[in-house]
Amino acid sequence: MRTETNRLLVLATVFFVCLGPGLSAADQPTKKPAAGPAMGELKIEGKCIERLTLERKRETRVFDPNDTIVLNRPGPRVSLPAGTYCVKRIELEGGYISLPPMAIVVEGVRYENSFVLTADKPHVLKIGAPLNPTVLADRQGSRIRWAYRLVDAEWREYSKDPDQERATFTIYQGDRIVGSGRFESFEYG
Repeated sequence: MRTETNRLLVLATVFFVCLGPGLSAADQPTKKPAAGPAMGELKIEGKCIERLTLERKRETRVFDPNDTIVLNRPGPRVSLPAGTYCVKRIELEGGYISLPPMAIVVEGVRYENSFVLTADKPHVLKIGAPLNPTVLADRQGSRIRWAYRLVDAEWREYSKDPDQERATFTIYQGDRIVGSGRFESFEYG
């Protein structure tokens, strides 16, 4: 009989401790699973992307290695935690690489290299191919300085591996060649 009383006392104690006084199992509050960070959708418009490196910006200046996100061959849509990101490096097929600055101004339009990803609306990131060849000519006195740039839709510059061939050009006056060279080093005049 004593064993039976001890067993009932243990059961009553377990019931009281686990369920509380006056509560049935159905009345117990249910715990919600811990919610993760809000997620946002990054929509990538561009082709031939081998690797995209993003860095998540935080309010504090303390660097956290988890803030660097490397996406290998990203698809057209990527899910990331909501926040502010900066494009650090873009690698394309064929050895083209971009290390974009924080922002660039082209013809009075400012192109930012950072973006805010929110849970309520996808962000469109225009990177990669197709790339557009551009030539900027700048006159300095009697000289003309040429600058060749290979840019994407947001004016991020791309270049090939330094060991590979650079773009060349030839300038004609009528049928006569008056100059030729590589874009990164040629001045005429």
